[in-house]
Amino acid sequence: MAPATAVVLAPPLRQQVHWTDRIGNLMLLGTVALLCIGLIAPLLLILSKALDAPEGGTASGLGAFGAYLA
Repeated sequence: MAPATAVVLAPPLRQQVHWTDRIGNLMLLGTVALLCIGLIAPLLLILSKALDAPEGGTASGLGAFGAYLA
């Protein structure tokens, strides 16, 4: 019979993250959020103006697109 060998169980490895990495990730997330707001907000404002009802009319501005494309 083969002699029994001892099995040493090492504690599981954990990845260490430096606090400056966390700050960098938060700054990157904030920059992306500001860029998204800066791009999406003006586009939504332009779209809302385009779909507004004409002055004095009750029809939606979407009908104007249909008339333009027809």
